[in-house]
Amino acid sequence: MARRFDEVHIISKERNIEDRDKGLIKDEIASNLAVHRVLDGLVSSNLAILGVARDAGADVLFADGIGHAASSLLCKKKSGIPLITFVQGYEADLKAIGLKLRLGMKPRPGLLSKLFAVYDSMVLRCSDKVLCVSNGLVTYAQGLLATKDWNRIEYIPHSLEYVKYVPEEALMWAENIVGSTKASTKQRFPLLMVVGVGPSKGTDIALKAHRYIIKKNPDAVMIFASKTINQKYVRMAKNLGLRDNLLLLQSLRRDQVLALLSHASIFLCPSFSEGFSWAVAEAMALGIPVVAYTNKSLRDAANKGAVAPVSTINPKDFARECISLIGNEKIKEEFVQKAKDYVRPLTLFPEKKRFEMICNNIDQILSRQAVKCRS
Repeated sequence: MARRFDEVHIISKERNIEDRDKGLIKDEIASNLAVHRVLDGLVSSNLAILGVARDAGADVLFADGIGHAASSLLCKKKSGIPLITFVQGYEADLKAIGLKLRLGMKPRPGLLSKLFAVYDSMVLRCSDKVLCVSNGLVTYAQGLLATKDWNRIEYIPHSLEYVKYVPEEALMWAENIVGSTKASTKQRFPLLMVVGVGPSKGTDIALKAHRYIIKKNPDAVMIFASKTINQKYVRMAKNLGLRDNLLLLQSLRRDQVLALLSHASIFLCPSFSEGFSWAVAEAMALGIPVVAYTNKSLRDAANKGAVAPVSTINPKDFARECISLIGNEKIKEEFVQKAKDYVRPLTLFPEKKRFEMICNNIDQILSRQAVKCRS
């Protein structure tokens, strides 16, 4: 983005900032690109963003999500700087699910989601442009805005072009990892992949489902890849007797996750907090059948047979779908083909084109702002 515009300022979270550095830290990365690192909590602060925008002399606010857009509203109001909001998930649903999980309730959005949707609607009404990463999210944004404002909404699809170029080094690393899980046997074994660990990721469901899976397929191995692995899940796996059929990996690079996915028999996604997640799309593009909890984001893919849907939070139901795919190559191939067809437009869509679409929207907003200033 710095190549396209004269000067770019980015606000970034700093998770391990020292107490003595609590002020804004400016880190010059390039002659026209600056990153302002702020305390983790301040990234959601209207005052912090207003302060950075004033110091930097911002021309446009680009918010990566409705939550960050909400943190920019004071800045927009005080300074008149236009706001572009990038919508990447059904945020009202995700907030409702997150709150219910914290309260120990079943993770279904329900009425709570409708209340959060009012909040989302207020933010999008204040946005000068709304960019959505899927057609489903375009419909979501349209439901939150008046018909006369739909011209502010634009579809900016993901690009999965990078999936075709997994480095050879990462593939060799993944092959060694997979080989080490069942070094005692040369026969092919079912390998299930799960990305992300935590309550909202349905980790407990995946672990309990695996217990049922290995009763039918004793050689089946489940690999978890996550930024961090909470020790409570290590203990849970031990208590469930999964130690010999489980591998927990953390702090992996994206190319390593992709390489592991390419070796998987099934990608299991019992997550409540995902939209149409990167990992699901990547698995589809790599030809790995997906068994997933069917939230709103995955409903279209499930209806088109690109995902094996599970509409409950019962581990047995997830296990049943996985066992069915493991035992029936024909059904598995059908899922793989439909999934590849479903994501083909994304694999053929260049990242450079996506970047140009985003920058063009920024240009449009800046041009309108310049006209307003002259008038």
